[in-house]
Amino acid sequence: MIKRSFFCLVLLCVALWGYATPTTDYKMTLQPVSFTDLPGWEKDKESEAFKAFQVSCHRFLTLRPDDSVGTSAMMIKAKQWWPICRTAMQLKNPTDSQARVFFQQHFNVYTVFNLQQPQGLVTAYYLPEVQVSHTRHGSFTVPIYSRPKDLITVKMGLFSSVYKGRKLSGKVVGTELYPYDSREEINKGSLKGRVSIIAWGNSYVDRFFLQIQGSGEAVFPDGKKELLGYDGENGRSYISIGKLLVDSNTIAMKDMSAQTLKKWLNSHPKKGAAVMEANPSFIFFRVLKQKNPNGTARVPLTPWRSVAVDQHYIPLGSPMWFATDIPLAKFPLLKQPFKHLMVAQDTGGAIRGPIRADLYLGAGSKAEIISGHMVNKGRYWLMLPKSFAIPKRLLAVESVDSNKQQT
Repeated sequence: MIKRSFFCLVLLCVALWGYATPTTDYKMTLQPVSFTDLPGWEKDKESEAFKAFQVSCHRFLTLRPDDSVGTSAMMIKAKQWWPICRTAMQLKNPTDSQARVFFQQHFNVYTVFNLQQPQGLVTAYYLPEVQVSHTRHGSFTVPIYSRPKDLITVKMGLFSSVYKGRKLSGKVVGTELYPYDSREEINKGSLKGRVSIIAWGNSYVDRFFLQIQGSGEAVFPDGKKELLGYDGENGRSYISIGKLLVDSNTIAMKDMSAQTLKKWLNSHPKKGAAVMEANPSFIFFRVLKQKNPNGTARVPLTPWRSVAVDQHYIPLGSPMWFATDIPLAKFPLLKQPFKHLMVAQDTGGAIRGPIRADLYLGAGSKAEIISGHMVNKGRYWLMLPKSFAIPKRLLAVESVDSNKQQT
C-alpha cells in the first residue's frame, strides 16, 4: 500500500508481514448479513467515507459499460456501478445519517471469510517525507529514480483470467523478457544512462522507507515540497528485512517496529546497507501535481478512509466496514477500537489474501507512529451493489452467527 499508483504503497509495517501472515492458503467465502450486524455502524462518520466513494465514482463513470472493475473471483461491470454512482454524485455534502441511508439503499453487505475464518491481518501505511536536492552535492548523493524506459510491465490477466490483477515486470533482452535489475545492482550503478533522476536524497534508509510506502513528499532545502507517486517496480520479490533481523536475533520480535528498524539501519550503516540490499525489490517514482497520492484504482487516496487490499479478491472501489484495533499515537503500545467505513482504492505487493488490508493514514508524525506499530488482527465486511449477483461458489455454506464473530 499508492502504488501505486500501482504498488502499493507498500507499507511500513511490511517489515513484519513475514511474521504476521500465518498462512498462504486462501479460499474466500461471503456470508450475507444485515447492516445492523456491523459493530458501530450507527456511530461512524460515514459522510467522510462517502466522499472517498465519490472519488471512485468519478473513475467508474468514465469507463465503458462492459469494462471490468471486479476481480477474478467477482467480475463486476462498470455499468453495474453507474446507477449508484450517478445517485452519489447528486448528493452534496450529505450528513452521516444520509450517507448511512445511501449505503443501506444501494448495497448488500457480506462478512468476508478466509478458510471459514473471519479474521486476518490489518496494517497501515502513511506518506513519508524525504529531504532532497535538485543537484548532487554534499550529503545529497542518493538518487531517487523515475521509471526507466526499458522497464516492461506485463498485465498477466490479458493472457489468462487465472492471473487477473497480477503483473510481471522485467526488461527485454533480444526477444526475451528477463528479470529487471535488483536493488543491489541498481545501487552499484547499473541504471546509469538508462534512467532520469527526479532528485537526490541524503539517506539510503529514507529512500528505502519511501519505497516501502510507495509514495511520499520530497522536501527541498528552500521548503518547497513535491509529491512523489509510485511509477513502477522492478518486479523482484519483496523480502522482509524486519523478518531477517528478527531471525538473526539482531532485533527481538517484541521490540520490532518501523521506528526500531529505521533506528537500527541508521546506527549500522554498513550492515544496514547489506540488509536493505537483501530485499531486491525496487520502486520508481514520478512527480504528482495533487495533494494526495493515487492508489491502484487511479484515484487520489483519502487519509483514514482509503484502504489497500488484494484485488484478486476485493473489487476496487467497494465500500468496506472494518473492525480492528489501532495503536494510540502518544502511546503506540496501547490500542483502541477502530470501527470505520473505508473504500478499497489501492493494492500492495505484500497484501495477499481475502482478509488482508492496509489502511492509508495520510502524512504527518501521527500517521507515521501509528503505521509503524500497526500489525493487528481484524476483520471486515464487504459491500457490493445490490444489482450484482454473488457467484454461488463464494457463498458460505454453513450459517454463521455474525454477532458472535464480531471483534
